[in-house]
Amino acid sequence: MKIYNLEDYNQIIFEGFSYQLPESILTVVNDLRKEIELFAPLSSVQVDDKLKRGFQFGGKKIKNRKNENAEDWNTVKSFKTTVIDKKEGVDKILNDIRACLNKISSKNYESQKECIFKHMEELLPIDIQKVSNALFDVAGNNKFNSIIYANLLKEMVDLFPNLSEHFDLFLMSYKQSISSIIYADPNSDYDKYCENNKLNDRRKAISTYLSNLNIIGFIDNTVVIEVVTYLLQYINEYIDSENKTNEVEEITENLYLFITLLNNHLKNEDKWYLVIENIENIAKMKSKEKKSLSSRAVFKYMDILDALKTK
Repeated sequence: MKIYNLEDYNQIIFEGFSYQLPESILTVVNDLRKEIELFAPLSSVQVDDKLKRGFQFGGKKIKNRKNENAEDWNTVKSFKTTVIDKKEGVDKILNDIRACLNKISSKNYESQKECIFKHMEELLPIDIQKVSNALFDVAGNNKFNSIIYANLLKEMVDLFPNLSEHFDLFLMSYKQSISSIIYADPNSDYDKYCENNKLNDRRKAISTYLSNLNIIGFIDNTVVIEVVTYLLQYINEYIDSENKTNEVEEITENLYLFITLLNNHLKNEDKWYLVIENIENIAKMKSKEKKSLSSRAVFKYMDILDALKTK
């Protein structure tokens, strides 16, 4: 082991020393650097230069280190932080309302409702539609709180009657979405398949939402029965058409939600009897006798009838 005396220390302090890493160590470090760059690219020039110079201490060498530190500090000073636009005016109010919509639950319904209404009073009539759109968007992505969003819309329209017009557009959009149902093959386009599943889930959440709006009296019985009849018309058309099996199954899922949720509420309506009769007829069909009626869909109609017996 090498022993240093006082003269050696003084020489190191005032004259410095330079140490070059062995080639074997440099090879390992460079290999590690290449692995890291696969995930977070580094400045190869900066790393290589410092490795080649080695680690330097003492005397004039310290001056070089100070220069490097100064360069690093200048780099830090010149760095520009990401600026997030501050929402103001209408945008801020709408953001606050969306935050309340996302927080609302059965436990805090009253406080969040008052928060939403307070913000809405700050808006001009032309901006109120944006609030209803935000509510419809949340309701279309969360069917578990559907009844909460249904009650909120009803109270919202009581205070802001013009919102009823926006609901009519929302209902029309839902009906139009039935005709745009498609099938996406995960093997040919997985991203499209995932996106299509999201659209289908949203449609089912809206079916639940519309059902709850009818149960609380916001939508007339005739309106919701007309929606269900509209879906059945597509079923009766598609089962005799080529390559519509997946569309039939998806519409059937929505019919299941409507009928199982609304039967007790609508069973005394004359037109509802025709709906149930149509369901019974489809449940008796043979899948082999129809071009686009799968056994899975037939069993789903049987499930609907079984569910009605228990309610």
